[in-house]
Amino acid sequence: MNMTVETTELDTFLATLREQVQSNKITLDQLRWFAGLDGDKRKKLVLPQAVEVQQVSASILRCISEDAEIVIPATEGKRTIGDAKETFLAGIDADFKNWGANKSCGARLAIPVKVHEMAKDATFSQMFSSLGEEKTKFSFTHDQIITFCEKHRQWLRTDGYGTFFLFESESNFFVAYVRFDDHGRLSVFVLRFEYSSVWRAGRRHRLFVPQL
Repeated sequence: MNMTVETTELDTFLATLREQVQSNKITLDQLRWFAGLDGDKRKKLVLPQAVEVQQVSASILRCISEDAEIVIPATEGKRTIGDAKETFLAGIDADFKNWGANKSCGARLAIPVKVHEMAKDATFSQMFSSLGEEKTKFSFTHDQIITFCEKHRQWLRTDGYGTFFLFESESNFFVAYVRFDDHGRLSVFVLRFEYSSVWRAGRRHRLFVPQL
């Protein structure tokens, strides 16, 4: 029987392992013990857990746009969120500029987008890991995020809750957090991808990803 672990399963398992170390659920001594095992023993330990993590991850998000055609048109890449005052009338987080997260990224072709809604409590890392690809594949440019908010407002989460867009700036990953205020105006905040807080599924935050 082939005991190899699929790459996506292993990546998900390792991401979970890293989070457990950071939260002190696993000690460095335990990791050293694991690293000292021979290959077959490690596979027997990793495979069941990787499969379990994959099964759990699959339920974190649910696609709510299967029958919809949502496309971000081609963008020039010149606009940045930190300066998009006409789009985000309710306010723009100053940390876009404070954190070096307000860089333009060049022109992009039109791209179809899928809309996911949270179905289970999760961190950003767990949400994107559940999609089974490297997070780099789900990254938007600033201009694409602005354009989406202008062209597809009806897909943004309402009722005071959030919509998440992943983006990269100077080799660091961030999440743009878009919300409506009580007057129907948009505000936008920036969070680091490594932000460890767990987002609650009951609020049905939305996550937008390029269609692969």
